[in-house]
Amino acid sequence: MADGLEEIYWFKRMNDRLVVARFKEELDWLVEVPEDIDIYVYNKGEDDLGEPVRNRCKAVEARKNFGREAETYLHHMIGHRPENPERFTIFCQGDPFEHSPDFLKLLSKREAWADVQALSYRWTSQRNIPPQELLSKETNQWIEECRVRREMISLHSLNALKFHDNGTVAQLAAYLGANALENGTNIAEHFFRSVKLEVLAQEAARSNLGQFCYGAIFAVKNDLLGNLPADALGVMQIKTRQHSVYAYIFERLWLHVFGLPFLKIQDNES
Repeated sequence: MADGLEEIYWFKRMNDRLVVARFKEELDWLVEVPEDIDIYVYNKGEDDLGEPVRNRCKAVEARKNFGREAETYLHHMIGHRPENPERFTIFCQGDPFEHSPDFLKLLSKREAWADVQALSYRWTSQRNIPPQELLSKETNQWIEECRVRREMISLHSLNALKFHDNGTVAQLAAYLGANALENGTNIAEHFFRSVKLEVLAQEAARSNLGQFCYGAIFAVKNDLLGNLPADALGVMQIKTRQHSVYAYIFERLWLHVFGLPFLKIQDNES
């Protein structure tokens, strides 16, 4: 095969990537991941992965345990810039199944994914978050029989629009306190400006509502991933080390980082 044709063939055959932020979770499920997905495990726990799991992974890297999954994702983005723009990079925690009961099935339905695809359904069934009353009714985002759901939130309070989450109140207070901000601040606008994503800050400033997926489990087309400036990635990674609240803020805003539009409702501003 001619060199040029070999290069084109290689480009088209490149795999999707799965980035796993692992602490102490069992990873035996990785051997069930479709073969055309390369797996990158970032291990912040004990070096106790079995040989079948290691053999299935393209890379396993030990990391210090700080910054939660947000720091891990950003570490990967900085070190592995995307290559084929048509492929996906998928991000998840070491145990995605509490948040995404159908995660493995979803990996086999990539042809139906959006360019920015939420891959989780809930936070935890034990805490009834989101309430089962909502989950039973809201099936319009499902991918065939696979359960997927984005939560709509206020950009000012970060709380869900359809129910009250006490945990969000504490996280909002932590972010306001860490940044000496007044209650009522547009958190998304402030955050994006602080990490040198000015266009997103301006878009957030004109908006009221956002959407997120629980557990920071999502996929992004590589062309969108590659649009993030290297300096912004570096600043975002630093943020994850400054205060524990930033992991929570990233979870709420990841989808918008990669281009999911904000929403606006009519307000009383002139």
